[in-house]
Amino acid sequence: MSLLQKIRIVTALMVLLLLLSGCLLNRVVEVRDQFCEFDSNFELRFADQSGQDYPEINFLNPVLLDNDVLWMAGAAPTETRRTADGLSMIWIVDKVSALPEPDTEFRIIMNFNDLDDENKLSSIYFDPKLKVLMNPKFIDSESLLRGAENICSTGLGMNSTRMEIDISDQDLDELPSRQEMLEWLGAPLSWAEHENSYTYEFRLRNSNAVPQTARFTVWYDANGKKPLRMVSDYSRFSTSADFVSKKMQVRVSI
Repeated sequence: MSLLQKIRIVTALMVLLLLLSGCLLNRVVEVRDQFCEFDSNFELRFADQSGQDYPEINFLNPVLLDNDVLWMAGAAPTETRRTADGLSMIWIVDKVSALPEPDTEFRIIMNFNDLDDENKLSSIYFDPKLKVLMNPKFIDSESLLRGAENICSTGLGMNSTRMEIDISDQDLDELPSRQEMLEWLGAPLSWAEHENSYTYEFRLRNSNAVPQTARFTVWYDANGKKPLRMVSDYSRFSTSADFVSKKMQVRVSI
């Protein structure tokens, strides 16, 4: 399942770069340039010294502000807490199911440090349920460096609203089968038997009158062994991966 997991990680990092309104442009370029020296600016950890089991991304030279993250999310977090260093945003996400399912929520915690009188994103903690996405067995340094090089070389500008990634050098045999996906994520919200497609939806828990949702659909071949393509949408962002042509695109709506 490593390729799909690598795609999710690289996509999550790229989404942090696609803040393309005018007032954010300088920070976008600065973060993009940090990917040119990935190890000096980012750190992946899978457990801290205190035994905390949350997988974590550390931003060693923070740039993005709390308002940038709110713009990305398109909604307020479930909870915001003041801390000694700045603040924490806690995002609780629930799986949307046709039938009730136990224990389907997960949490993402974003920590911001107060630097130069601004709250800058310093780390992201992922729920242990998402640890499989960041298991070092499935994320090798070569894949991360390739993703960083793609971001570094994109040349994002004021009018850039799309990024394309060539995934032809990936082993597509590592993609999960339909059965593996169902075992991992549980029953989908909906499926289309004639298309062999499966749709999942996740909803952000907060006080918004209309909750923000993330949705993705995967299409499989006739026997369910190989995924053919996948699309996802959240807030201003959408991704499309074609595993036949071996191309992936990330788009942002301004």
